[in-house]
Amino acid sequence: MNKTTGLLGTLFALAAQAVLAQGFPNKPIRLIVTFPPGGATDAMARGLSAPLGKLLGQPVVVDNRPGANSIIGMEACAKSAPDGYNYCMTNNDAISFNPALYAKLPYDLKDFYPIAKVADIDQVIVAHKDTAGASLRQIIDAAKTKPLTWSNFGPGSMGHLYAVWFNNNAGAQFTPVPYKGAGPAMEASIKGEVAVSLFGVGAALPHLKNGTLKAIAIVDEKRSKYLPDVPTIAEMGYPFVVRAWLGFFAPRAIPDEIARRMNREIGKVLEDAEFREKFLAAQAFGAAPNTPEQFMEFIRADAKVAAEQLRAAKITLE
Repeated sequence: MNKTTGLLGTLFALAAQAVLAQGFPNKPIRLIVTFPPGGATDAMARGLSAPLGKLLGQPVVVDNRPGANSIIGMEACAKSAPDGYNYCMTNNDAISFNPALYAKLPYDLKDFYPIAKVADIDQVIVAHKDTAGASLRQIIDAAKTKPLTWSNFGPGSMGHLYAVWFNNNAGAQFTPVPYKGAGPAMEASIKGEVAVSLFGVGAALPHLKNGTLKAIAIVDEKRSKYLPDVPTIAEMGYPFVVRAWLGFFAPRAIPDEIARRMNREIGKVLEDAEFREKFLAAQAFGAAPNTPEQFMEFIRADAKVAAEQLRAAKITLE
């Protein structure tokens, strides 16, 4: 291919993108969620979809594609048409941890356009009310003498990583039990089918209030304003602190103008006072508008920390 042909191809591609952007949007928009209903990612997707659709003038339809620690949904998103009508929402498991845990993935970060970070999530380790122990140290001591089950959303997910970390670094005997997402894992936790779990604070709060579950520790270096009396794992001398977040992505070749339009509209929703009060606060989510460049910079830093934490903790997948 000569330089003239290459230049013409580039010009035609730019012209096609301009045509797409001018008419956008003129049909419903699909938002793939890499988890089943019932968890933080799905809650954010559904909470965001209504006001975002109102701003865009087209419905945003949630399409749950759970399984394989978000790999199924991420692959589907990467292979979707980059026409501005296909997006995905996932968490840091898929973006920061999977590349450090799996030797081979059917997707790569370069397959996606990072539209916006949409939420930071306070996380809490919880135990069923009948599980022996009222503190993290007591739970770990109990797990040293008798194995305790710990739910997770699949190998490499946050719940799995923490169970393995405590096994490797605190002498515990937690048995990871995989579920397809937070919804099924929460149901199992409430029924007492598993002893210990890790959830977003917003998802856990109703069950902490009614006494079905008990809060053991906040996964952070600072306490959650939603559970101020619950100590952090850092306070108790456990330095493995990995924070959870949610991101909104598109297939990489999406027209830049459309991607930035989506970023601006998402920012408007995140800044809306009613949305912040009635949805974000209710879900215990933190959120602030950010640019694609800021989000990518955040991802690179987060992925670096995740890889370093995993190496230091000697966590690998079998």
